[in-house]
Amino acid sequence: MNASLIRMLLAGAVSVLGASAQAGGGIDASRLAPVRGEPKPVQRAAPEPPVRAYAIDGASFYYGGRHFVIDGMAPPRAGDELAKQQLQQLLDSGELSVAPVGDVDGALVPARVSIDGTELALPGD
Repeated sequence: MNASLIRMLLAGAVSVLGASAQAGGGIDASRLAPVRGEPKPVQRAAPEPPVRAYAIDGASFYYGGRHFVIDGMAPPRAGDELAKQQLQQLLDSGELSVAPVGDVDGALVPARVSIDGTELALPGD
């Protein structure tokens, strides 16, 4: 459409609306066409990413940004990759519960740790 035709259509619409407002006090809603288009998406918060525990060695792990050492577990030998893998398998095997033991002052937090209700510790402890 050219610009003069658009101006003419707009002027006609404004005069019709003005006359309608003066005559009846408003716009007749029954004459309005429904608005069509895409509905706006509902804004939702992103789900929290799952928190995973990562084994450091056979007796300690990172979880939720903290470094935990399992209370009652013997410290592993240096470089014991098998112990680290076994702890990682345990941590991934079920629901993890961590309860810090005593005062938590430093970066390393001693804790009672259980998987699906079974506590991880030395046998006989």
